[in-house]
Amino acid sequence: MFAPIGRRIAYSTYARWTPVALLILGLAADELQAQDSSSVPRSGWIVGGSAGTLRYNGEFAPLELTTIGMHFTRVRPGALGPDFSIGIVPRALADGFLLSGARGGVALPLALAPNVLLLPSAGLTLIGGAGAGGVGGTWGTNLGAAAVFGSGSMGFRTGVTWHRLNDSADGIWLLELGVVSIPGRR
Repeated sequence: MFAPIGRRIAYSTYARWTPVALLILGLAADELQAQDSSSVPRSGWIVGGSAGTLRYNGEFAPLELTTIGMHFTRVRPGALGPDFSIGIVPRALADGFLLSGARGGVALPLALAPNVLLLPSAGLTLIGGAGAGGVGGTWGTNLGAAAVFGSGSMGFRTGVTWHRLNDSADGIWLLELGVVSIPGRR
C-alpha cells in the first residue's frame, strides 16, 4: 500500500483516495427502513418562515436590522438537495428602502432521530438594496447548519449561517428561528 522512499512515504492512489471514498459512502448511506410508517424517513420540501438576527464583528446588530424570511429545502435523507432562502429587513421598508438577501445552494439532510433533522448547507449569497438614492448589491458564499424539530406536518427550524461577502473582510452570521411545514413520510 505504501513503501518508504528515503525519508518520505510514497502513497498509492488507493491509499490517498480511500478516506475520501469512505467519507462519501458514509454520507450517502441510507439505512433500510421497515414498512412501519413511523420509521420511514420524510421526503419532500420543508417550507417555512423565520425571524433572524445578524452578528458582525462579534456584536449583534441593532433590533432595527432584524430579518424575516422564507426557507425552501428539498429533503431526501442521505442525498443532497436544493436549499433556498430569501429575506428582508422590515425596518428598512419603513425608512423607504428595500434591503434584502437571498441564499441558494445545497443541503445534506441527516436524520438524527425520528423527529429531528440536521441540515448542513453551503452555497452562494446575494444581498441587495434599493431606495431613492439608487440600487446596489454584493455577493458571497455561505456555510450553515439548521435543525428541524417536529412531528406531523408542522415543526420548528433553528439555524445559523455564516456569510462571507465578496467586499467584506469579516463574515456576517445570521441566527434564525422559525416555523416550517414538514413533508409527509414516503
